[in-house]
Amino acid sequence: MTCRRVVSSKQRQLVSSWVVLLTFSALEAIGAGACGAEHSRLPTGSSDTGKVDANAKRRPREKKKERDNHNAVAVSSRAHYYVDPQRGSDANPGTSTSAPWKTLPGTRTSSDRSWLRSSWGDVGAGNRVAAGAVIELIGGGVHGSGRVIVDQTFYQSGKSSNPTRIQVSAAWGPSAPFTIDGSKVTVSEWGALFEVANVDYITIGGVSSARRLVVRGSRSRTVTLMGAYGQNGKHQKGITVDYLDVAQGAGLGMDMSYSDSWRVSNSRAYNNGTVGFSCGGVDDNLSRNGTYQSSQAYGNGKNSGDSGLAHGFGLYGCKDITYARCSAYNNRRDGFDFGSATNVASSSAVIVGCTSHDNGEDGFGANGSTKASAAKNTFAYRNCQANGNAQSGWDIYGGATVELDNVVAHHNGNQQGYGGNVMVYSELIDGDRYETRLTIRNSVGYAPSRHANVYSYDSGGVRTMIQSDNNVFVPRSSDGEVFAETPYGKTYTYDNLPSWVGSNDCVGIHCKSQLPHNL
Repeated sequence: MTCRRVVSSKQRQLVSSWVVLLTFSALEAIGAGACGAEHSRLPTGSSDTGKVDANAKRRPREKKKERDNHNAVAVSSRAHYYVDPQRGSDANPGTSTSAPWKTLPGTRTSSDRSWLRSSWGDVGAGNRVAAGAVIELIGGGVHGSGRVIVDQTFYQSGKSSNPTRIQVSAAWGPSAPFTIDGSKVTVSEWGALFEVANVDYITIGGVSSARRLVVRGSRSRTVTLMGAYGQNGKHQKGITVDYLDVAQGAGLGMDMSYSDSWRVSNSRAYNNGTVGFSCGGVDDNLSRNGTYQSSQAYGNGKNSGDSGLAHGFGLYGCKDITYARCSAYNNRRDGFDFGSATNVASSSAVIVGCTSHDNGEDGFGANGSTKASAAKNTFAYRNCQANGNAQSGWDIYGGATVELDNVVAHHNGNQQGYGGNVMVYSELIDGDRYETRLTIRNSVGYAPSRHANVYSYDSGGVRTMIQSDNNVFVPRSSDGEVFAETPYGKTYTYDNLPSWVGSNDCVGIHCKSQLPHNL
C-alpha cells in the first residue's frame, strides 16, 4: 500500500466529495442509458450548451442585400408549408394542413435518376423556398418515395436571424415521429438518404422526444450535412439538428463535413453500418466550431468489415468541436474515436460530461498520428466516465496531446495480458516520432477488469510524457496486482510505483476508502 505522499485530510475530503458527485451523476446516467450528468462543469468561457460561444462578440452588421448564385425569385420568407405523405399531393399549394404536399421539395425518384417533381405547388427551381420558411412534417407520417436533397436547386440559404426550418409539427397529427424510410430507395455510394448541401442556416429534426424526425434504412449513408467538396471548398454554416434519429443504415449514420458553426442536440445514431455520428467523414473534411449535445450513439459498426470504422462518435480532421453530455455504448469498437493516421489536418475537441461504456474496444480513443508530422491532435476530457469497455477506458496514442480532468475510469480492459483503464503510448511510424503527452489530474482509476490501471504498447523508443496530480488509483483487491506497464517493458505494482506518479496521487487499496460505495 503505497502513496507517493501522505494526503492531508482536507485533500481527502475534497477528492472524496468530488468523486461522489461525479460518479453518482455519471453512473445514474449510464443506468438510464442516457447522457452524462446534467450539471457537469463546463469549460471556462462556455455557455450552458457546453460550447464556447464563438458569436459572443458583436457581429458585423449584415448587408441589406445578399448575393445569391441563382437569379431566381424566392418564395416569401414568411411562407409556411405542410407535408403529409399519406394524404397530401405535390400539386397542392402545401400552405395548409387541408392541402399539404405529399413529399418534400428536393425529393428524388426511388431509383435516384431524377427529381421526383419539377415543382411543389408554386415552389420550383425558379421560385425556391426562401429564408425563414417553415416546412411542417405531420406527426406519424412515413415518407418512402425517394431520398431528399436540400440544396440550392429548390432552397435558398436561411439567415442567422431567420433560419429555414424543416421540422416535425408540434401539434399536427399524432404525437409520433415522422419517418423517412430508405428500405425501397436507391442511394448512391457517396449519397445519403437525407442531404443538406451548400445551404446555410437550416434547422432540421423534431420538436420533442415523441415527435422526432427518424431517417432510417439507407442502403448507403443515412444523413449528410456538407458544404462544397474539397480542401478549399466553401463551408456551409449554421446547420442545426434537434431530435433526429439516424438508424439502421448500411454506412455512416450522420456525416458532418465542410460545415462550420453547427449544432446537433437531443439526437441518436444507432445500428448503423459504420460510424454513428462522424465529423469530417474520415477524410479531413474540416468542419469547425460545432457541438454535439445530449446525444447518443449505440449499436453502430455492424457492417464495418475490415475498415475498422465501427464507432459511436468519430472525429477526423475537425477543429474546435465540443461534445457535451453525450453517451456511447454497445458499439462494435470505440464509443468515441478521435483522429486517424490518414488525416493531414489536425483535430481538436473538448469533451464534457460524456459517458462511454460497454463498447467492443475503447471507451474514448485519441489518436495523434497524421500524414503530416506538423499536424497535432489535442483533446480535453472533463467530467467524463468510461466503464466496461473491452480494451480500455481511454486509449491515447500516436502523438496526441490529451488532458483528463475530473474523469473516472473503472472496470475497463477484459483482455488477457494487456489493456486497462487507461492506455497511453507514443509511436514510431515510418521513421517519424509521435510523442504522446498526457496530463491527468483530479481523476479516478479504479479496479481494471483484468490487467493494469495504466498500460502501454511498444513506443518504438519514443518517450511518453505523463503528468499526474491529485488522482486516486485503486486495484481490484490487492496492492500486488499490476498497477502500470508504463513505460513499456516494465511492470509496476501498487507498492512499486513508476516515476510519473505525482506527489499528490493516492495509489493503493487503502485509497478505496476515498471512493463512494456506488462505484
